Parts: sequence; C-alpha cells; structure tokens
Amino acid sequence: MNNDPILEQLPSSQLGTKTYWDDIYENELKNFAENEDDEGENWFGHQRMVKVIKYIMKQKDVLPLDSNILDVGCGNGLFVHHMVEEGYSNVYGIDYSQQAIELADAIALSRDVKTQCHFSQADFLDPSTWKINDVTFDLCHDKGTFDAVCLNPDNAQDKSRLYIKNLKTLLKEGSWFLITSCNWTGDEIKKYFSDGFEFVCDIPAPTFQFGGQSGQTVTSNVFRRTGD
Repeated sequence: MNNDPILEQLPSSQLGTKTYWDDIYENELKNFAENEDDEGENWFGHQRMVKVIKYIMKQKDVLPLDSNILDVGCGNGLFVHHMVEEGYSNVYGIDYSQQAIELADAIALSRDVKTQCHFSQADFLDPSTWKINDVTFDLCHDKGTFDAVCLNPDNAQDKSRLYIKNLKTLLKEGSWFLITSCNWTGDEIKKYFSDGFEFVCDIPAPTFQFGGQSGQTVTSNVFRRTGD
C-alpha cells in the first residue's frame, strides 16, 4: 500500500480489537432491549450520515434504487436502515461482531424494515466468512471501519493492505467507494486509495480554526473503482 509510514503515526488502540466492539455492542443491545428509542451510537454523528446518504441519493442516474450496496463494518446498522427507508432494495451490512448484527437486526425489526435489510456476521479481512453469495457491489460504504483496522494492535499495516485488496475484489470497475474517517485527513485517504481507485470528490464537513489553520475532525471521500 502506498505511504505505509503514515500508518506508523497511529498508535495501536483497543478500538482496533474485536473484543472492544463486542463489549460496546453487547451493552448497546442490552440498552435497546430496555428502551427501543436507544438505538446506540451513531458514529461521527447523525448529520454526517444524512449528508452521505443525500449524496448517494443524488447519484440515482448511476446508483439506482436496485443497486447492490455494502456497508463495511455496519455496527448497529443505522446506515442500512436509512438506505432501505429511502427505497434502496439491495443493501447489505456486515460486521465481525455478532452482537452488532443482533442489534442491527433488532433495530430493523422495530423500524419495520427487517425483511428488506440483509445483515450477516463476517470479517471483512477474511473472505471465507463472507455470506454474500459472490455478489459484486455498485457501492461500498465505510464509516470508521478502515480507521479501526489501522488501529489494530496486531500488524495494522498488513491488515490495511488486506482491507484494500478485499475492497477491490468486491467492487467491479466503475463502482463507488465512499469512506468516512476521523483518523486520516482527506489527502491521506486519497493516497491510500490511489491504486485502483479514482478520487471523485469530498463530502463537505464542518471545519474548525486552530493556530491560523483550518481543518476537519471528520472527512468523507468518494472514489470510483478503476481497472488494476
């Protein structure tokens, strides 16, 4: 992968471990069982997700409602639920945490979209666990999963390379990849995904000023899959 030294700037963290996320979603599952209004954390905020979904909906000429869409590391499934509620019919969510999948299914049932949502436990880094029947996707969406991979205490560099390799496998040429990150700048994300992908645009996020410089706490980037 290009620019591996950038990865060395990120110290490993428990946020890069499956145990951490199992515990998070086990707790959120219990909270939801007690109160269905508590759907858990919407990572990076509800408004960020809404902006991403609005962007996708504006691309209906190339991403119609029957497009195959995959949410990589779906967590509680809120992105999938909202996409289905907007009329998309082939939206899949995978997560390596079984607790996350159980929560996503439970929320889908409460929202009355259970039959339209396709959730399964799978490790994106291990294709042998995928249960998506050799589907190739028109759009892959990532909100924080690549961040978590890069924080893994166990050889994050190799895992990040594997992430990109697997992503290429699932996306046919001309398909879309939309990633939201809080650990990398937009320029860093563009460098990481420069091989096999063409940068399309940023989805604007709120900026802050510090020391005479402007920046963003979250960046969302859109890419198209090119030939290898």
